Amino acid sequence: MQIEITEQIYKKRSIDIDFPYYYKHDVSDDGRDDISVIYGKILIDCEYTIHETRNLYNNQISYNLEWDSRSDCYFKSEYKSTKKEYDSVKQRAKTFFNCL
Repeated sequence: MQIEITEQIYKKRSIDIDFPYYYKHDVSDDGRDDISVIYGKILIDCEYTIHETRNLYNNQISYNLEWDSRSDCYFKSEYKSTKKEYDSVKQRAKTFFNCL
């Protein structure tokens, strides 16, 4: 008897990266009433993230800030962002936390 299986093959390759490296990841869930995006800034040895969530129903905004060791999962073109975009969400988060 033969069955089909799915295999994932991982391989390492070298890519050129300029640090700091900026990314964004839309983690919004279809069918939910919010927009949720993670913005990141990766340095050589660490990573800063700002997770911004906006509720579309009541327009409430929340932020989650994190610092961690560097992750390599966002070095793909689909996540590429800019310093301007990261600085913009950073300013929105600063304004939000200064209002508390």
